Amino acid sequence: MIEGAEDTNKLSIATLPVTVKVVQVDGRAMTKAVFRQIVDSEFEDIDSGNPRGDLLGWVNEHDERCVGLGDHLHLLWRDKGNGEIRKSTLVTWTSSASGWRESRLRNLKPDDPEREQVERELGDVRLNHKLLYEELCKSQQLFIAT
Repeated sequence: MIEGAEDTNKLSIATLPVTVKVVQVDGRAMTKAVFRQIVDSEFEDIDSGNPRGDLLGWVNEHDERCVGLGDHLHLLWRDKGNGEIRKSTLVTWTSSASGWRESRLRNLKPDDPEREQVERELGDVRLNHKLLYEELCKSQQLFIAT
């Protein structure tokens, strides 16, 4: 038994307001089928780790392609370049998030003078990615129809 449950005078039910943000297309709720047709494009610039557009929010829509990704977000965003709506899957960190620096570092010898610079740049990109991911986790969740 739950402590205090025997005294019904302590029991109460509260009504709280809830805000649900629904993605709409022409005034109708976006469906999973429409969401899946949006062009996938990298939200994060692979050279800087900075966003390539304006975040609209994230969608809790997972399928078989998500297996093995670990923590990740499905983003809906507007491309700064052409204004088109895009989606992206952003994971906490992968070597692909660091672009060419990761492979360049693997090919440099330990005593190569360029190694220190590439390591520093890679560290900066990783930090930018971490900060971006943490910020995106705090952003608004968007809902789509089933």
